[in-house]
Amino acid sequence: MLEGISAILLAAGESARMKSCESKLLLPLRGRELVTYPAEAAREACVQDFIVVLGRDAEKVEKVVQKYGPRCVFNRHYTSGQGSSIVCGMKALGAESRACFFLMGDQPGLRAAHLRQLAAGSASDKIIVPLYAGRRGSPCLFGSDFYEELLQLRPEESGRKVILAHPEAIRELAMGDDVNPMDIDTKEDYREACSKAKEACSKVKADDARSRGDEENR
Repeated sequence: MLEGISAILLAAGESARMKSCESKLLLPLRGRELVTYPAEAAREACVQDFIVVLGRDAEKVEKVVQKYGPRCVFNRHYTSGQGSSIVCGMKALGAESRACFFLMGDQPGLRAAHLRQLAAGSASDKIIVPLYAGRRGSPCLFGSDFYEELLQLRPEESGRKVILAHPEAIRELAMGDDVNPMDIDTKEDYREACSKAKEACSKVKADDARSRGDEENR
């Protein structure tokens, strides 16, 4: 278990840029909903406290994430902006939390290994920021020294405000791979993710067929 490490999965957004009839987090990718990928990463990383903040399509989202064992909280003000969901999740944190991830619900490339690598560098007075191919990405890990500031965010603000306010506290960490677990914000992003998933599936099938052929030729 990652003792003292919490994860708040922000799954309350309106999916405004996607312009879909229901939350983009429920869109299928490789046979399952987008939101299940970061939820699975949190569970497999064994964070001590896992919270999902719900908003749009709350009942549907809760149903698909519940098998990953989170505590779910509902943000009544989710339409006002991401800051309101951050505050809602922060208020639900347990007293033992010493560092907290903020996970985006639309990052299907996120893996438990990413979270464990980031957690290894955690400190109460540090904000751990992942670097993918030299560029900053998410999720960031905020030490407990910054909890009060996060609780004071306005609805239209995000954790970026706290990051920009404390350059001295930033600890950048190059990840072990160069694949950025991209956010899926638009229909174009979603089509790209589906295309990559299809290519990966085709590669796996081709590798399997090649392996079977090699065995038959022995």
